[in-house]
Formats: sequence, structure tokens, C-alpha cells
Amino acid sequence: MNRRIRFFYSVLIGMIFLTGCSQSSLDDYREEGVVITYSLIKELHKIKNRQQLLESSAKLEGLFNELVDVMIAAQEFKQKNMTGEESHHKVHLEISDGLRIELTRLYQIEGSRQIIEKYEEHAMQRLDLYEKKVSSQKT
Repeated sequence: MNRRIRFFYSVLIGMIFLTGCSQSSLDDYREEGVVITYSLIKELHKIKNRQQLLESSAKLEGLFNELVDVMIAAQEFKQKNMTGEESHHKVHLEISDGLRIELTRLYQIEGSRQIIEKYEEHAMQRLDLYEKKVSSQKT
């Protein structure tokens, strides 16, 4: 699967997971994820050309990594603390739509797809390692 699409779906699934949590601490993770995603959307919205994208590298990489940090921390908290049924909150579709819209807009800039995928790479690797670790612990 294309890395961009995979990252987008990981974020969407992470947001769905985070919005489905009922404990106040998990609500805190959800809110933190929302704030980071809005910051990411805001940063992407500022970018109008390839040069601005390159200049935003550190900020974008940091936001992708922060989002993965929150997703992993929330999942670990859930595994340690959740025993009963969860309540389901409204999914923040506007957040995932906003992220998708900005990424789609930026991909129209020549070479931007490869640049953004490079910025996402470290976060994706960390998320992959975490998912493999969790998966191996279940078996």
C-alpha cells in the first residue's frame, strides 16, 4: 500500500481509536491527538510551494512523530487499564478530511509526494515496530 495512504489510514484509525475511549486519561490522549492533527493541518496549509515544503521539514517531521507518540501511548494505556466496554464518541471526520485535503493539495506540487513521505518515514517505522511488537505479544 502506498505509504501516504497507509499513514493517512493509520492516522484515521488512530483518531477513531482515540475518539472511542471513555476514560478521562484516554480522553486526554484523544484531545492531544486532535491538537497535533490540527497543528499538522495548519502547517500543511501554510505551504504553497516546494521550497516552503523543504523549509518545513523539521516541523512536519516533529508533528508526525508527536502524533505517533500519542497513538502508541494511548494504545499502551488502553491495554493496561481498560477492562470493560468502551463508550463511543463521535469520530472527528473533519480532522481526517482536513488532513486528506491538505495532503492532496500538496501532492500537486512537483516532487512533494516523495518529500512528505520522507518526513513521514521515521514515524511510520516506529508505528510499524510498535504494531509488530503488540502483534507478537498476542500470539
